[in-house]
Amino acid sequence: MRGENTITRGAGRGGAAKAARRAAAPATQRPAPRPQQRPLTRAKNRGLSWRRVFVFLPLALKLLVAVAFGVLAFVGYQQAASASFFKVRAVDVRGDRRASRAEIATTVERAAPEGVWRADLEEISRRVRQLPWVRSAVVSRVLPGELRVRVTEREPRAITRNAAGRFVWVDDEGVALGAANPDGQEFILRGLEEDADEAARRRNSRRVALATELKRDWERTGLGGRVSEVNLEDLNDVRVQLAGEDAGVEVRLGGGVDHVKLFGDAVKVLDRERQTPLGRQVTYIVMRPGKAPVFGHPPQARAAAAAEAAAPPAPTAEAPGRAPAESRAPARREREVKPKRAERERPRDAGEGQPGAAVRPRRAG
Repeated sequence: MRGENTITRGAGRGGAAKAARRAAAPATQRPAPRPQQRPLTRAKNRGLSWRRVFVFLPLALKLLVAVAFGVLAFVGYQQAASASFFKVRAVDVRGDRRASRAEIATTVERAAPEGVWRADLEEISRRVRQLPWVRSAVVSRVLPGELRVRVTEREPRAITRNAAGRFVWVDDEGVALGAANPDGQEFILRGLEEDADEAARRRNSRRVALATELKRDWERTGLGGRVSEVNLEDLNDVRVQLAGEDAGVEVRLGGGVDHVKLFGDAVKVLDRERQTPLGRQVTYIVMRPGKAPVFGHPPQARAAAAAEAAAPPAPTAEAPGRAPAESRAPARREREVKPKRAERERPRDAGEGQPGAAVRPRRAG
């Protein structure tokens, strides 16, 4: 059998003997060679620092370019915003019925002097809300030169007299809207506060709500024509001034909840009281639930009413030339007495007691 020949790479003449010697020799560990440290010179350090500068230079350039671009954009924005291209040329107002469209447009133009692009929409809306009849306003831009305003108007609820003595409409928050001309069908609401703070507006809202409720109920019960003014300055002391023939009478309803019933009862008792002498001088009525009404009179009213009740009735008119019946009664009685007296004093015989009268002869025996 033929043996297999193994050929080792790199083995030449005498290779087998060398391999045998290496295998027989003990293995020894040699230290790894250390890399030689070369000292850095100044030139190499300078080269390394400049290299670092070149590494960070692109980032600085980027930042510089970004800042320059921002400055140019800001300057361009300022120039564009102040240009005549964005000047306010039109104001579109919608939702107005009672509010003045011309007044709204003028207010918007004055609030945007720098053009549509730079207009402060919140400030414009705030100024428009301060106008009469305007409850809210939404302002938007329509480039290049138009501002659009959408308004929601206030609804008139009552008529009041302001501090200057003028009649004005107010809404459900007590905000003055515009001049009013009462025609006698609307009663006047008194006691509203003219301060513009939020607390006063809340109190005015309660007053207007109560006045609206009273008006609705009085019209339903047919008592609306009896009311001239309602004073709600103190909600715990509601006072109603009557109209017409009772214009000088004030009905005080207090702070209860059933003002409509109390007012109806007050009108009924007043109509009955007017039939008496003292009732014609009533100046106010105090109504309290479950209690009898209290009538107020001037200080001298009771004395005058008592004197009028105690005075005798006036004499009735008689026909001309005739004495009153009381003066004719004694004369009639006197005429009736005189005939009886003359009859008693008349002699029984016409010749009795006179001279020369005949004497009847007496019978003898």
